[in-house]
Amino acid sequence: MRLDPASSRAANLVGVAAYRGGDLLDALSAWVEALRLDPKNENAPGNLDGLEKRLRRRFVSDSYVLEKLRLKEELVLSRGGRHAEAVRLARDRVPEGSGGDALLALAGVQAQASAAARRDPELPEADRDKWAERYARDAVGSLRKARDQGYFKEPLRAKLVSDDMDFDPLRDRPDFREALGEPARP
Repeated sequence: MRLDPASSRAANLVGVAAYRGGDLLDALSAWVEALRLDPKNENAPGNLDGLEKRLRRRFVSDSYVLEKLRLKEELVLSRGGRHAEAVRLARDRVPEGSGGDALLALAGVQAQASAAARRDPELPEADRDKWAERYARDAVGSLRKARDQGYFKEPLRAKLVSDDMDFDPLRDRPDFREALGEPARP
């Protein structure tokens, strides 16, 4: 099948094929060309919007995942029950004044440390709740710092927290929901 290089419809289809093949730069170029050839092309603007949304999601997710990778050792330690060591190391890696992605990654370590402390057989039972609460409050504090920096103004970032199992130990806490800007539950 031959496509007419002067056809806006053909340029749009080339963009769709490039997009599906993962070549986002070629997709962008083809859709811009489709609009140059016919500014009233009905498909190219929607395709460009879809490309932008995909890239924004990926950028938001990738930058957060990179910070989590930086704290991978701490995440392993906290999930493995070594909560005090995990939190100490994570705090050392995330200095005061860090950005939202780093604060979110730190909060994930702190949330997992909360769960680990609650089930730590080495701690007296009374201390389990105390340490679990301390780590949970610290996690919420890290989330608030991120929020105060404007981190959650991008709605995709709040979704990261919603989708991240590291925050499961905090989900029922009103202060956790408040830190994310979610409405209080009755």
